[in-house]
Amino acid sequence: MATPTDIEAQILRYYHAEKWTIGTIATQLHVHHSVVQRVLAQAGLPRAGPTPPAFAGAGSGRRRSTPICRSFCGRWRNSRR
Repeated sequence: MATPTDIEAQILRYYHAEKWTIGTIATQLHVHHSVVQRVLAQAGLPRAGPTPPAFAGAGSGRRRSTPICRSFCGRWRNSRR
């Protein structure tokens, strides 16, 4: 089934002008995300890969530099004052 021209135009406008993601465009236009990817590929855009994490903070797998008190929050937590 061919995608109507007006849907293709909306996909390109949302992607370029509004900076929407592929999933957001697919949800708003009630089409599958592969349709959005195909229209963008036919327009000559490179295939988007996974985005890198914004910072190496939460979820980076590193241990915290200061320990967190979990069960005993007595003198141990207040010893740095």
